[in-house]
Amino acid sequence: MRKTLAREVSEELGVPKSALSIGELFDASVSNFKIQHGKNIPLVLVTFVCKLKGNSFRLTDEHKRFSWVQQKKAAKLLGIKFNASFVSKLSK
Repeated sequence: MRKTLAREVSEELGVPKSALSIGELFDASVSNFKIQHGKNIPLVLVTFVCKLKGNSFRLTDEHKRFSWVQQKKAAKLLGIKFNASFVSKLSK
């Protein structure tokens, strides 16, 4: 799972895998995710603590924008789509 995570983050941020440090498991949960036409499907959300060595990255065209926010604000913003377990841990 960590190799897959490193590959995905590397691709999404345009950085080499060697620039990533994959840390401990942060949270794992299942929730419903609404897709087009209002259908709910199970979403498995597995999050890890990760660090980027250096501060240079580039987003792919899959991203519209990004911003740096404090952890509590991130919890509030992500609380719209993600489950209470994840948001609660992020709020601490």
